[in-house]
Amino acid sequence: NEEEVKKKNDRKRAGVLWSKDSKQFIMIRSDQRKVKDLWVIHNTRDPRPTLESYKYPMPGEKEQPVSHLLHFSFDSTKLSELPISKFKDQTVSLWSTTPATNTRDDDFRPTLWLGDVNNFYFAITSRDLKSVDVVRWNLNANQKEVVIEERSNSYIDFNKIEILGNELIWWSERDGWGHFYLYSKDGKLIRQLTSGPFHTEGVARVDEKSRRLYFAANGREKGEDPYYEHLYSVGLDGGVANLLNTGDYNHSVSINDNASFFVNTYSKVNTTPVSVLMDKTGLKIMDLETADLSQLFRAGFKFPEPFKFKADDGITDLYGVMYKPFDFDSTKTYPIIQYVYPGPQTEAVNKSFGRGLDRTDRLAQFGFVVVTLGNRGGHPARSKWYHNYGYGDLRDYGLADKKAAVDQLADRHSFIDRNRVGIHGHSGGGFMSTAAMLVYPDVFKVAVSSAGNHENNIYN
Repeated sequence: NEEEVKKKNDRKRAGVLWSKDSKQFIMIRSDQRKVKDLWVIHNTRDPRPTLESYKYPMPGEKEQPVSHLLHFSFDSTKLSELPISKFKDQTVSLWSTTPATNTRDDDFRPTLWLGDVNNFYFAITSRDLKSVDVVRWNLNANQKEVVIEERSNSYIDFNKIEILGNELIWWSERDGWGHFYLYSKDGKLIRQLTSGPFHTEGVARVDEKSRRLYFAANGREKGEDPYYEHLYSVGLDGGVANLLNTGDYNHSVSINDNASFFVNTYSKVNTTPVSVLMDKTGLKIMDLETADLSQLFRAGFKFPEPFKFKADDGITDLYGVMYKPFDFDSTKTYPIIQYVYPGPQTEAVNKSFGRGLDRTDRLAQFGFVVVTLGNRGGHPARSKWYHNYGYGDLRDYGLADKKAAVDQLADRHSFIDRNRVGIHGHSGGGFMSTAAMLVYPDVFKVAVSSAGNHENNIYN
């Protein structure tokens, strides 16, 4: 009834992680009292501009947020701070179990800590991101136990661990590529589970009965765009990884709890999405659905076109997508606009059908050829070298590759006017657009820069 809906909307979820028996919880309390202020003026406030103040720690400042890990027990009714200090100005990442996927009703589903009633796991990261400790808090002994120490000479990307009884699965880029490693519970490395010049993206499921890890990965299949993801499995006791969904497409999967079946949906930017049901060996059980795009095509839609080009080094392969006006005429010449985002967490280049059409397809209909394209340093889903390319130079590292794309595309296509080149982006793409005009004014003639963080020395 109406009163129950109102109560539901009044409820606020507390940022705590519960034990499985609901007798304990943990939380992070952040102390920002010493962090200095920053300000924003709201110029459009009515009737006059207003000043907003907020806490913002800048690079190099000694005044940083301080994280406290708190534990509460309903048996003792005591809230305790746990001593976990390791690095100066450290950050703490509490890990939770994957919540139930059914969110269509109002049943409360607590977020549980990762571990059991006597232990929970979390990560401690140094301020420079070059050191990460995987930590287990032992509630019986009331002490922290460092399980894995990950170290690098540049920033470390990491995922939460997977727990299987007395073993742990940890993801690391320590050999130059993102791969999985099997550890014993006491922190001894048992074996590297995956290896080779490809990137594993994340755990899809762990089947403890058959001792197999199911995971997404990209860059392993020859002749494909290296960003196209597939599902693989590998034995925890060793062996090679098995490809489960073949086909030169970008694949997304939904796998059931006991890893016996998965739904496989696949497409490219220029193909119709298809969904099929497959078993755990990669055998197709049945066709499920092929998207019906007939109304889209009747309205005049045309697929965009993926392309490949060389980075400014003349060696590294980079990948992009070209969006043309739906009334494209190959005998005409068109201005070209790059829609950019430099990364380093993504390159904003679609790999599957149907995403991101607002900034690209729509812009193309004004009479432009619009391209999205990657750059070295832009994306974590390739080698550590590729991702590290912009380390220490967060303004200009991607610009030479954007210029190289203009040169190669204009050489390749007579319909591109190399004298009318625009560039547009938001946030990181905003600062990249402005920087492109300043560094290569002979190439980029117009920039539209939205919400650019133009001075990275004071950003984050």
